[in-house]
Amino acid sequence: MIAGYMTVWLALIIVILLATGWKPYIAPKLGAPAILLLAATIGFAAYAGYWWTPIAGLPSVTIHGAVAVVLVASFLAWAGKNNSGQRGYLLICVLMLAIIWGSISSLYTHDPVLYWLEPGWNSPLLCGLLCCVFTTNIRYQAGALLWTSVIGGVISAWLDNGTYAVTIGSAGWWDSYCLAIATACCGAIMIYLTRQTLAVAGRTWIGMRGGRE
Repeated sequence: MIAGYMTVWLALIIVILLATGWKPYIAPKLGAPAILLLAATIGFAAYAGYWWTPIAGLPSVTIHGAVAVVLVASFLAWAGKNNSGQRGYLLICVLMLAIIWGSISSLYTHDPVLYWLEPGWNSPLLCGLLCCVFTTNIRYQAGALLWTSVIGGVISAWLDNGTYAVTIGSAGWWDSYCLAIATACCGAIMIYLTRQTLAVAGRTWIGMRGGRE
């Protein structure tokens, strides 16, 4: 698959959903000015093409300026008062998912066997499925998987002793992040539909039992 294809595809879906009235479900806490400001900042950072090496001991890890902007926005969102009761739980989830992401990425760098679709998709697919188990809130999923993919990339580079270059912000990295979000959202929808189906079935069964009595 062409690198960046999945990112463009998911971005178009998000734009269509926002334009058709799904904003309360996708970004309920963000106003239109905040969304436009964030999009403009990300666009400028992407146009500038600034790459940053955050860890001196791991020169193989580089982060694009656009990803740094999204990380700052995610951190500010998590620091809000509305999320005070979820910070510790989300932090633990991010750390666990990041270890899984980095370990699997490092494993498939050396021995790409027993993969589902593509070796590079195993980490985002598995972490996306686990993330929807930890939380079904799309806002928490997006932030948790963002930090998971970044920290997981650093862990993968550390496990490979710097022999594997991690470019956080490349087209392939964005594809992995978008795949993880799509998997988490689909998993959350399936969990919701399953709960609703079981609830309807339970009410129907109780009604049938009551009618027989």
